[in-house]
Amino acid sequence: MLFYPVVEEMYPPEEITRFYDLGHLEHLYEGTYRPGHFQGVCQVVDKLFTIVKPDQVFFGQKDYQQCMVIKKLMDLTPAFSGINMNIVPTMREESGLAMSSRNMRLSEEEKKMPQQYIRLYCLLNKICGLV
Repeated sequence: MLFYPVVEEMYPPEEITRFYDLGHLEHLYEGTYRPGHFQGVCQVVDKLFTIVKPDQVFFGQKDYQQCMVIKKLMDLTPAFSGINMNIVPTMREESGLAMSSRNMRLSEEEKKMPQQYIRLYCLLNKICGLV
């Protein structure tokens, strides 16, 4: 089954935008540099969960802060109490770059830039058993 809504279905003009009380999660790390980003994440995920009514959801641990924001959304929304959230290991390209819609937009040159950080991450992971 494919869910492919039109923009008007997801964002009707008469809709009132809900505010999600995410506490400190909204203002740390990524939230510092992208004000309002996690409110938008919650808005989209809230709509998808409401329409699809999943039993299980899967999120990659690459976006750990986003996972915690979605977990908070689920805690704030009684209708989502029956959803089991699974945080799964990040799938990576051969180069080690995380597979993501955001990284798909990178040029080949841009994809090479983070490789030094990926090597450091992998080394730290082996040394410390972080992930």
